[in-house]
Amino acid sequence: PAPTEPVGAHPYSSTEVRLPVDLAHAIHRWAQGAIPRPALAPEGIPDVPHVTLLYGLHLWKDVGRVREAMGQPGPVEVRLGEMAVFTQPEQDILYVPVESPELARLRETLRESLPNRQAHTGYVPHVTVAALKPGEGRKWVGNREFAGREFTADAIVFSPKTGEEPIVLPLAAPPVSPGGRIGPEGLAEPLPPEAEGAARRLQGDLLREERA
Repeated sequence: PAPTEPVGAHPYSSTEVRLPVDLAHAIHRWAQGAIPRPALAPEGIPDVPHVTLLYGLHLWKDVGRVREAMGQPGPVEVRLGEMAVFTQPEQDILYVPVESPELARLRETLRESLPNRQAHTGYVPHVTVAALKPGEGRKWVGNREFAGREFTADAIVFSPKTGEEPIVLPLAAPPVSPGGRIGPEGLAEPLPPEAEGAARRLQGDLLREERA
């Protein structure tokens, strides 16, 4: 019989790219310092800045299938652009766009190879900065605070919908840390003490991003 999913499991599994620690912290700090509290929508500022690769995976925790689908494409170069906004009736999503043809190709590979709910092929890779009240986002459109920043992504993170600890999947050949758990040097883990437990809340961020 098929395994029973635990109570409290997320609707879907997901894959994402974590930012380098210093860049993730910089984006989080900028949002906290630059955006007035009254401008924030209820969903506020994400605890863990990241780039969603593919959300909506129907996989339970079949990380082996994700490894097989992604192959070993090698590290991916990422460049950040000027801030922009996704407008929604209930909120504006302020984000930093991500320029990376390799990342877009990897996402399409996963979308075509794994069972998921993403019927469309349009993909706007980005780092969400904050959810704002309607109309507030235009104040920061074109902001260049992080434009031109570059980094190399050498792994993706698989977050199983069971709610268990996310798993790091290197984009190049092993060595892999025991169990493949989060921890390879240079990857942003859940933000420090004030954001303890952020990995669990990441799924909530992904649910909101899907509407963007």
